[in-house]
Amino acid sequence: MSGYRRILFPFLAVQLVFYSTSVLVAVVFDSSALLASEDVIAAGLSAVGLIALSFRRVLGWQHTIALMCAILAPLSAALFHDKLPALLWSLIPLMLVAVYLRGVCSVVSTARAACGAVAVLAVLALTFSPAAPPVLWFLLWPACIFAASEIYGSLTASLLDGALRDPLTSVWNRSGSAAATAELIGRAREQDEQITVIVFEVTDSRRIDILDNDAAGDLQLTQLTEKWRASLPSSAVLARLGRNEFIAVLRGVDADVELLGGELASGHSVPVDYGTATGPSVPEAFAQLLLDADSDLYRRKRISATRFGSFD
Repeated sequence: MSGYRRILFPFLAVQLVFYSTSVLVAVVFDSSALLASEDVIAAGLSAVGLIALSFRRVLGWQHTIALMCAILAPLSAALFHDKLPALLWSLIPLMLVAVYLRGVCSVVSTARAACGAVAVLAVLALTFSPAAPPVLWFLLWPACIFAASEIYGSLTASLLDGALRDPLTSVWNRSGSAAATAELIGRAREQDEQITVIVFEVTDSRRIDILDNDAAGDLQLTQLTEKWRASLPSSAVLARLGRNEFIAVLRGVDADVELLGGELASGHSVPVDYGTATGPSVPEAFAQLLLDADSDLYRRKRISATRFGSFD
């Protein structure tokens, strides 16, 4: 959640400063307006969202609370404002929230549904607002929210996806794998499932040099990852951690994990070694699982070296 926090935290901070300033101005110019100020609730919600993101480790439920606060803060301001120009300052944050939702949600249909929910809530806030907005606004607000999500949000999603993927194979890179694995661990924990880590290493140094410098070698690596994608469950995370190192993370524990690892590592135009490890679905345990899988890989390589007289 650290990547999401870097986006959502400053957004909530700006909202808190904006609504707090509005409350302060109301108090300075009208001492009786503190409790009646429309922005007190919005400032409070922004503060709650910031608190939810202030912990060293932010879990899924904390991110959800912060996101809901980011949505409800401008909606509460729109719901109680009696001045028409002030409603525009509620539309802008909702458009930015829609951009965020479209940008960070990996499932496009889910992102669009979430933006639709925001648009519906915005229309409801307009309906009950004492400012009595023009009828055209009931069409304009949803249109602006969806336009922001589709134009800027989809662009943000494309940029984020490109930054988190290996440019050659299109699987996750090291940064992308961290975010995808954290999401997978969260889903596994909800289902009380363990996770399995499979580490792969293309082991022939001479062939690796070819793969790094030759178009034919690039094609071989691409075909390698395509085969893995076809064999792994759709929920699995597949990433390239280095020039010849790959990792797959799966939910659940299958009695045939060893068989699956062997199948994934065999039948390729380049030699591949593998190692596996299974453990609890908690973020703190993943680093150790990765080390255990790596140790298992080198254990297998030592066994292979004993049989065939070489160890790379």
